[in-house]
This record gives sequence, C-alpha cells and structure tokens, in this order.
Amino acid sequence: MNRIDRCPVCGSAPGRAWPALVAPFIADFVLHTSVERCHLHECGRCGLRFFAERFTDQELARLYTDYRGPEYFRSRHRHEPWYTERFNRRIGHDSARSAARQAGLQSFLHASGVAAPFESILDYGGDAGQLIPQALTAHAYVYDISGVDAVPGVARIAKAADLTPAGYSLVLLSHVLEHVPDPVAMLGTLRDLARAEGGLVYVEVPFERPWMGLQGRGAATEKYLDLLRRTGPVLTLMDFYSSACRIKAGCLPPLGFCKLHEHINFFSPQSLRVAVERSGFSVLKLEPVSAFGAGNPDDSLACLARVSPRP
Repeated sequence: MNRIDRCPVCGSAPGRAWPALVAPFIADFVLHTSVERCHLHECGRCGLRFFAERFTDQELARLYTDYRGPEYFRSRHRHEPWYTERFNRRIGHDSARSAARQAGLQSFLHASGVAAPFESILDYGGDAGQLIPQALTAHAYVYDISGVDAVPGVARIAKAADLTPAGYSLVLLSHVLEHVPDPVAMLGTLRDLARAEGGLVYVEVPFERPWMGLQGRGAATEKYLDLLRRTGPVLTLMDFYSSACRIKAGCLPPLGFCKLHEHINFFSPQSLRVAVERSGFSVLKLEPVSAFGAGNPDDSLACLARVSPRP
C-alpha cells in the first residue's frame, strides 16, 4: 500500500488521527499479508475522514476484478462469517432495491431542476448498470472492470479506452468515490467524459460518520491493537462487535476498532462539495439521501453538479 500525509480532497495536513487495523479480509485477499496497524485521519479543513494507507493500482485490480465473484465471496466469508451470500446479492442485485434507487435518482434530478430525457447516460463503475433509469434515455452505458454482464437495455463498456470523451449527457458515479485513492482525480476523469456544454454528473457516496468518542489515540490503544491483530478468533469476534455497533448504533464501541476495508474515504457534505468543485463542476444540489429508497433513513450523500467552463 502507499501512504499519504495530506488530505486527498483539499490537500491540507490532517488533524485528528486514530490507530486502526487493516481488515483481515483485505490483508488476505488483497495484500497477501498478515493484519497490520494503519491510521484513520480526519481533515480539520474539509472534514473528510480517510485512511493514510492507500491501495496501489495492482491491489485495486486484485480487489475489483471479478468483484463479488465466487473467490471474493469465499475469502470474505472466511474472515467475516456474517457476510452471507444472500446479503451479498442484496447489495447490488435485488430488483426491488434497484427500482427504489432508480426512483430516488429520478426524484433527486427532478428536485434539482434538471429536465429529462438525456441523450445519453453513463454509469461509471456501475456494476451491471442497474441504477440507470432507462426511461430517461435511449442510450445507456455502464463502464465497470468487474466483468459482470450488463442488465438488458444497457451497453457494457469493458475498457477505459472505449469511453467517449465529452460524450455523455449525464455521468453517474454511485458508491465508487469512497473506494478510490485519489477522489479528485476520479472526478476529473468524469469531467472529461461529461458533455462540455451542460454536462452533468451525479455522485453518491455512503454517509458513514460514526461517533468516535470512545476510541483511544495513544500508545495504549496501539498496543491493544497489536495484541488483537494476532488473536485469530478473538479478532473475528471483535470485528463483528465493532461492525455491528458502527452500523446499528452509529458509533465505535469500547474496545472496538476502526478497520481499513474497501472504503478508504468517508465524506462529510463539505468534503464532498470541495471534491466536486475542485474537479471542475458547479454544485446544483447536495443533500443526504437513502440508498434504499424513499421512506428509509438517510445513509448516503448525493450531489448533482454541472460541468464548469474551463478557465
């Protein structure tokens, strides 16, 4: 892994930091090493929380090629027994959830004052393209390196070289930015793909901001994590305990730990705005939404932005 000493969104020196552990699944499946300590930082300027350790291109390829395929699932379930195949399918391929997300996207676009239909829509990193509301366009595309087949009505683009510069009216980037080492560069790529005149980008990221008030930051915490990472079954138990409290209660519990997993960036509204604006867009609307559809608790941040004129 690489290591950074500046916020990847605004470039400021990071403020608070917490000792953390690389997730056992990531250590095994991606890094091919034992569990090591790492560091979660929070930028005092834009509010982004991020791991100083960042995946290399080779490590990203290991993780996301054939993403959530059979080998991925076997390895992850071995380290995280609670990560079941049923839950795995529900993440991206449940038809009711996909329909709810499409409806939520259409509602967000309408509330932003953006008129449909669109000449073309590209879902960048969009798995099978199931988020695209096909009723809004006659030309729907998905670019994804995982190798999955696109849903009917969506054309799959397998290679970055086959993407059309300035070729798409609306570019979607949904639950991708939290995974990438350089979020501003990723958004810059989208700017090059969106139409220069009136091109739009829709960005959605998890709104993961657990309360960290019970997490230690000193030498004692580091010694505790060094002991924990060598304990095998105890580490698995504490991983489940930490994850359950983070997801269900919105906090990291006593003796719990932060872990570097697939998500390495944790956005606040301010940090998402800064990232989008630094990449050459003007924000039209940014607010919390639910990735499970209307009527559910807000668990994500959504942003619609338009390409700004180049200086």
